[in-house]
Amino acid sequence: MLIALGSLVWLRDWRSGLLATLVAGLAALLFLPVVQDFLATQVNDPVQQWSTYSRFATWPVVFELFKASPLTGLGPANYAYYTSLYPLAGYFVQFNTHNNYFDILLQYGLVGLLLFSWLAIAILRTAWVLRRSAGDGFSRAYANALLAGLVAVLISGTFADWFLPFIYNIGINGFQASIYLWLFAGGLMSIASLWQQAGSIV
Repeated sequence: MLIALGSLVWLRDWRSGLLATLVAGLAALLFLPVVQDFLATQVNDPVQQWSTYSRFATWPVVFELFKASPLTGLGPANYAYYTSLYPLAGYFVQFNTHNNYFDILLQYGLVGLLLFSWLAIAILRTAWVLRRSAGDGFSRAYANALLAGLVAVLISGTFADWFLPFIYNIGINGFQASIYLWLFAGGLMSIASLWQQAGSIV
């Protein structure tokens, strides 16, 4: 949420965005002891400690699985069956990466990751063009909201599978949250198409 709000400030005015970023950074430094206490509490929790550590510990296994099929991946929802072939902190267990980009890479390979990147860039570009060219406030506001939301969602994908839920982690229930991004993206394309037909954007 904070990333989305910060993105909106940057979109409104880069000077305000820079100022807000500096203030946020200064506040983080001033309240560093509070942040450290919070992190220490999380680390003292065995579940949180294992969750944090295991996310980084999975990277060597992810690399090994990626090498098995780098171009097209191991197939939809397949890689979890192969994770137990490699040790994770000394244990041979099934796990998921808790990272949307690793999920895409392992399931669909470099081809899938490039196609997803193409899709994300196309949506971002469409929103950027619409916010600068549309002739009414609603369309520009919609484009700004989509830009800010998409930036936040793409960043959140490094912490869990938030935009394309993985069946063995967040699961089908995850679509209750992730579906909004894709609905808003579809709305963006519809609005951009209307303005394109009107000759306002190319």
